[in-house]
Amino acid sequence: MRFCSSLIVPITAVCVTLFLTKASVAGQNTPIHYSPELINTFLFVQESEFTGNNINLTDAQTNTNLTILNDRLRMVDAELLDPLDREAVTKMREGNLQQARAIVSRAIDNSDFTGDVRKFVNRQIIRAAIDEQVGAYIGALQDLQFAFRLAANTNHADLVADIAYIIASIHQSRNEHGIALSYARLALDTYEGINDRPPAQVLLLSISSLLATRQLEDASILLKKVAPILAAADIAPRANDAEFSALLKRHRAKYFTYLGQVELYNDNIEESIVALDVALNLTQTDAKQSLATLHLLLSQAYTAKDNMDEAIDYLVKAFNQTKNVKNPFYLNQALQLHRANLLSQLNDFEAAYRVTQDLLKERELNQPIAEIKRMLDMHANFQLNMQQQENAELKQENQWKTEQIETKQILNRLYFLIIGLLFCTCCLLLLVFIRGKKHRLSLEKIAHTDALTGLNSRTRVLELLTHHQNLFNRNGQEYCVAIVDLDFFKKINDNYGHQTGDSVLKSFGELSQSSFRKTDILGRIGGEEFLFILPQTKREQALEVLNQFNDKLPMISTQLDLAQTTTASIGVACPLHAEEPMNIIKRADAALYEAKDQGRNCVIIANKVVSLQNSRTEVN
Repeated sequence: MRFCSSLIVPITAVCVTLFLTKASVAGQNTPIHYSPELINTFLFVQESEFTGNNINLTDAQTNTNLTILNDRLRMVDAELLDPLDREAVTKMREGNLQQARAIVSRAIDNSDFTGDVRKFVNRQIIRAAIDEQVGAYIGALQDLQFAFRLAANTNHADLVADIAYIIASIHQSRNEHGIALSYARLALDTYEGINDRPPAQVLLLSISSLLATRQLEDASILLKKVAPILAAADIAPRANDAEFSALLKRHRAKYFTYLGQVELYNDNIEESIVALDVALNLTQTDAKQSLATLHLLLSQAYTAKDNMDEAIDYLVKAFNQTKNVKNPFYLNQALQLHRANLLSQLNDFEAAYRVTQDLLKERELNQPIAEIKRMLDMHANFQLNMQQQENAELKQENQWKTEQIETKQILNRLYFLIIGLLFCTCCLLLLVFIRGKKHRLSLEKIAHTDALTGLNSRTRVLELLTHHQNLFNRNGQEYCVAIVDLDFFKKINDNYGHQTGDSVLKSFGELSQSSFRKTDILGRIGGEEFLFILPQTKREQALEVLNQFNDKLPMISTQLDLAQTTTASIGVACPLHAEEPMNIIKRADAALYEAKDQGRNCVIIANKVVSLQNSRTEVN
């Protein structure tokens, strides 16, 4: 029983320690999102969980107020500052923040943000820096978010990047690393789009939040990017020599601190100790929080190395750095948790249990008190200076909203009317287009078709002949051309009348269309003279097809009850390469006359007479 009781204290101490560590790590990925209602009415906003054993070095947490102020003012374009802005900056540097805020607020109220966007954004950054100094983070974020939207809408990419960096640093100072990372990544992407290389402070800020969320691989990648920048001292183009030297030293201290953290988390203890020692030598003696954090990290590294003497020594140094200094609760919590861890490893479980119990009580009390103090400070800073302005703005806003609603209603009616008119216009234009297209096709058909026979007109068939000759010249596609002339057609007109002659021509057209292929081109080029184009047809095939067609022609006489037999003389020509279309017709026409000289009712190809059946009737 006594043995069991002796185990209760150490087991409870370890469990409580693990609970605090797990709770603090879990809180890192739970960022706060502000709704407009919470911002406008200053309602309660819950803080994210504090970081436990995973110490994270952030810009706003490790630098003094003057350092943060200088960092923000470096984002301001000094060339755009007018005397009123310079007076506000001077008051800020002197520590008279209330007067500085009143001056810059008056300047913002008198500004036209639709005009000089850069000057207006500069003033927003200055006022946000003042609010950040006094802990009025919501007011600072309001100004910065408005400036961010304005810069984005007016395509000022450099301002978008600067403001995103400031917003990220504010969220990081509140341990809201999820939001901080999103803005930091936006700043990185924007800077890379402008200069191909982001500033060192943006990379370092991103690394800090990545380490807080244990994204070690991404943090290592950014460390490799920032190393050559710090080595080349390519930072702070707006800083003077003194500021440049201090800023470069501070950035290099952060770099080695983050490098030591990465090595520590990857269990490379020796490399971690070397990097942290370099960071310790680079850190200024008045940077108490930074020194306390470095000593704590070194204590953790020596603990992992099982060197308890060094671990205890560095932990004592860390506690000494926090004396007589106001420290954030996250740092106190991390120190006490590591202290409890060391006591447990030294088998002093009862002391470890007491430390964790005290830490739990402090944690339960500290966070609500910090919240209340923050809200009261926010009310004190804003309520006195903005109450009258807020009432005036609310009245003006209501009036403006009413006018906007009326204007939107009028515009909606106009939109519907315009859309209706556009729809009707489009329908009319579509109808005109369709009718025009049909009319054009109808005219083309009339122009391309012989009205009596239904075959292609002379113009159309000659166009198609030129087209096929071009294909023959280019691709060698064979074809044949035939000129068909009805024998003794004049006698039909004289003996039976022109109406009967028209009937013969019409029947000839119908018989032609039914006898030849769809791809064959049949056209009328004269009174009783026709031009046939037979694509992809060799000489022997043309001869066979035309003879078969000539055999069907007497059917016309039978259908029309004519005593005169309907026959035709046909001359055929196969084209030569690069031959003119009219020359092809000329050769076919010569073959046609040869067919007439040979007694008609036959097909002549290349001066060769192909007689019809011997039983055909002679035509006088």
